[in-house]
Formats: sequence, structure tokens, C-alpha cells
Amino acid sequence: MEHRYLKRYIMSRCVPEDVFNDYTPESDARPPLHAEIYEKWMWVKEWLDKKLVEYPLFLDVELKERTEKYFRLMEERPELFSPLDGKFPICRDLKKILSFQEANKDRKDRNFKVGVMFDNSPFYMVVSDLIEGDNPYTYSRIVYPKECGGTVIVPVYTTASGENKFILIKNMRHPIRKESFEFPRGFLEDGCTESENALKELSEELSKKPGFTDTYAEALSRLGDTYPDSGLSSARVSIYLAHLKKEIDEVNTDEEGITGYITLTETELSEKIKNGEITDGLTQNAFLMYLSNKKEA
Repeated sequence: MEHRYLKRYIMSRCVPEDVFNDYTPESDARPPLHAEIYEKWMWVKEWLDKKLVEYPLFLDVELKERTEKYFRLMEERPELFSPLDGKFPICRDLKKILSFQEANKDRKDRNFKVGVMFDNSPFYMVVSDLIEGDNPYTYSRIVYPKECGGTVIVPVYTTASGENKFILIKNMRHPIRKESFEFPRGFLEDGCTESENALKELSEELSKKPGFTDTYAEALSRLGDTYPDSGLSSARVSIYLAHLKKEIDEVNTDEEGITGYITLTETELSEKIKNGEITDGLTQNAFLMYLSNKKEA
């Protein structure tokens, strides 16, 4: 039913709230219906099979899609909506969420929309939550389909002189609009464990040839986890150390943004981080995790 006809039908059946509240399911009268009607949605209350039910009817496609995706995400990833010791509670009441947006629909000073604002599945979603309290407000974040968002790999090989050298890829990064030196990394793909994903990303980015794992990879070990930006994103990224049998002779420049690579000693890598030549957060975190694990060994 088109929205204008649906709205007209609901209005034709709608009774005042006091009349609706006076109805009892034992009555022989036709069960009444009451609705709060707004431009983009309605909140309907009616008696069905002697039971009181309440539900929304959406009159706007965009509102319907971002709201329904949001509540599906609640079911699929409940840990993303868990309470924080009673602080910053996320509203899970649909009517409260719709009413908040209705009350603030004309305000321009910040975002007052709630739900899945942007869906870039299977990689990530941008979500806006309603935080409850005396003065409710929205808080946006990036969430991922899986608990682990991806993997970053520290590739290292030992030279003939016994010195360890690290391999970093030269990437042209769209978000910062400049070149960046980074360890290989990638989103966690369906069907892959975290360690399998680490080897897959390593193979895809460090070689154009098949058989990379057999030719180069000697050992893979987990170093730990990092949350690159806990104020913005839910992403947990797992960090792996990959010992290679030898130095590579090329990288896969067919992969988007990759233009080359460099090899650095531990001292050289530390210096480039210190002087601001290597600014990628995941690379810095992974190198710190490498150094921490090295001290414990």
C-alpha cells in the first residue's frame, strides 16, 4: 500500500486516545485503533485477538532502512550495545528513538538522526546511537560486521649478517591524500580465521606470484590486539609477526594504492617513527607490540 493511502486508512480508523483507553477486549464493539501520526512515521496501537499491540509504520524509506538495519545490528552484535557500568546507556526503545528524532528534526547544530547512517558492508557501518539520560544526545561510531575488524602483519626477515629487517609497503592513502609507509594489513574476510587472514593479506600485498607462503613464509605468531581509535571505532585489529625466509623482490602494485616498498632495520624504523616519516597508527602500534613481545622473550 502506498504511503499516502496507508496514512489515509490509518486516519480513517483512528479514534481519540481516551476512547481507545476505554475499550476492553471483552466488549462486542469493533476493536479501536489509535495512532500518533507524523510526517515520516506513525506509532500505532490496536487490539488484535484481544491483545494490545504497538508498532511503527514508516512513511519514509530512508528512515525505515536505517532504523531496521540498526535493530538487526543489535540482534547480531549485542556486545556493541552492552551497558558500561550504568554509564552512557544506549537507547533500545524504538518509540523513544523515533520521538527523539521527531523532537529535534528541525535542529541544524548537530546530527540528531539515529540508526545505521552509512552501510559499507561487508567492511564497516557508520552508526549513530541515542545515549539516554537527563539530556539525551547522539554519538556516532564505526562498527564492523565481526568482532575482529582486520589483521596487520609485521613482516621481518634476517639478513646474511644476522640483522633483522622489516618490510613496509608504500601506499597512496585516499583518506589522508598522501603517501604512507605501512605494514601489510586488511579487513577480516568471511571464512578466514585471523591467522589465515594474516597470511592471505601478506601473500596478496607482498607478491604478484602464486606460492608466496611456501616460498617466503617461515613462521607466523600472534603478537596481540589493538583498537586503532576507540573513540570512533569498535574495530579490534589483531597483530601478527611473520618471519620470512628471505627478502622479497617485489610487491603487488596491482593492489589498490600500493606503489612500492622499503626495508628497514629496527633502529631505522624507530627513527622514522620518531621523526614523523612513518605516521600510520596501525604500523606504530604493531611495531610497539613487536618490541614489547621481544623484551618478554
